[in-house]
Amino acid sequence: MTAAREPLRQGEVTLVSFLGTGAYRDVAYRLGERVVHSRYFARAAAQLYGVAQVRVLATDAAKHTHEQGLKDAFADLPGVGLAFVTIREGKNTDELWELFEVLVAEMKRARSGLILDITHGYRSLPFFAAAATAYLRALEALPDEMIVTYGGFEARDAHGVAPVWELTAFLDLLDWAHGVSVFTTTGLADPLLAVFRRQNARQKRRLAHGGARRFPRTDALSGAIERFADDFLTVRIAAMVCGDGQGKSGGRSSAVQLQEAVTRYGDEAGALLPALRPLLDRIEQFSSGLAAGSLFGPDADRALRTLARRYLEQKRYAEAAITLREAWVSRYATDPAQTNAGQAGFDPQRRRQAEADWTEHCEAAKTIADVRNDIQHGGFRKRPKPAAALRDQTAELVRGLDDTAGERVPYLASEAGGTTTWFVTRHSGARQWAARRGIRVDRQVEHLDPEAVGCGDTVIGSLPVHLAAAVCARGARYLHLSIDMPPAARGRELSAEELEKYGARLEAFSVMQE
Repeated sequence: MTAAREPLRQGEVTLVSFLGTGAYRDVAYRLGERVVHSRYFARAAAQLYGVAQVRVLATDAAKHTHEQGLKDAFADLPGVGLAFVTIREGKNTDELWELFEVLVAEMKRARSGLILDITHGYRSLPFFAAAATAYLRALEALPDEMIVTYGGFEARDAHGVAPVWELTAFLDLLDWAHGVSVFTTTGLADPLLAVFRRQNARQKRRLAHGGARRFPRTDALSGAIERFADDFLTVRIAAMVCGDGQGKSGGRSSAVQLQEAVTRYGDEAGALLPALRPLLDRIEQFSSGLAAGSLFGPDADRALRTLARRYLEQKRYAEAAITLREAWVSRYATDPAQTNAGQAGFDPQRRRQAEADWTEHCEAAKTIADVRNDIQHGGFRKRPKPAAALRDQTAELVRGLDDTAGERVPYLASEAGGTTTWFVTRHSGARQWAARRGIRVDRQVEHLDPEAVGCGDTVIGSLPVHLAAAVCARGARYLHLSIDMPPAARGRELSAEELEKYGARLEAFSVMQE
């Protein structure tokens, strides 16, 4: 609540007020530095806010008691239109609904600006005012410029001056809650962004009239929410997780940007309105766990599993299926060139190799592809699955992605069947590089005897062509350790850091001897 005036456009504002049968007393009402005396708060508010029309909702009894007194009070404001609107007393359900409909109709009349005064509202009228406001906001039938006001008669100071409390922030909180709920349950940010726009417009009006800023600017937070929502709804995995190297933000992860913006805004606004903090926490939780430094490796796998769960929680089955597929393909990648989409070193051709490896070796590949294709093609196939089957199968596949986290990728590690992954190198830097990449190695040797390699084994190294051909002839898979080495680096031991610098990667080759 605030006692500082939040001006609206003069001459375009409608005041909707209530009137009971009470014996109202003359009171000095203060809004900011201005003080107005009146028996009726509607009269004081009309002067304090500079309204053009006043619509007073009153029962027949209230109108009989106060009609002339209120007209007399407005006599010195000839430019203000005053009208009574008759309402029922609300003694039964039908009368209560009629009261609600009358209030809604009066609030909808305000085209440019609305002051809703609940000072003299009796019984349940303040509740109706809040409900009508929420209802009309949902219908987008309210002007952006709106203030809910209350003359605090019971809070008079020692001099008998009553503060004017503006309760709009509490309605804004309802809008915040609705916007955050929509965003975190659907990924749609529009309702929340509309709250920011209204808040910023109100701040501008306040500053233009010499007032103080109540809340920090929302530009950074609203921008971060909009970027993340766009990425989330269009399944821009790289942009969300590690950044795609594009855009005004320098390609930083939109999940990280959102987390940072929530923290900054929360620290500033939370002290002013503590009730915002739990709502901001929901935004933070929604975007948490989605960031990684790269789309390659265990951290990336964790982020993609989290993203798949987010989509599933929101019942976005198409997006969940897309994420499932890319997460599994990335598990079969042997270096960042196969995963880091949008970045300079990304190689689409090598990504296709990882896809081929996944299709060949992963038991779930066919099911995932089938579910994704069925959803994305809208069921235009000979035997489309029922919606319930697709829903349940997607949920099962997402659980399967989590259940297999950390398991060895079949062609890079030994399985129960006895296959072996060999790493042929005499260099400690290469061994450290493989360990950092999480490459499982069963046997590390400096020199390879092809006769020791079994069918289904994997051999990693930089073998001469004739040895690579011998490995492939035995039914094993050969992954060549490729390095883009400059001439100055040749002929010496390379560290793991240098291997990274020179683009070390594993590339699958099939070598045949003629």
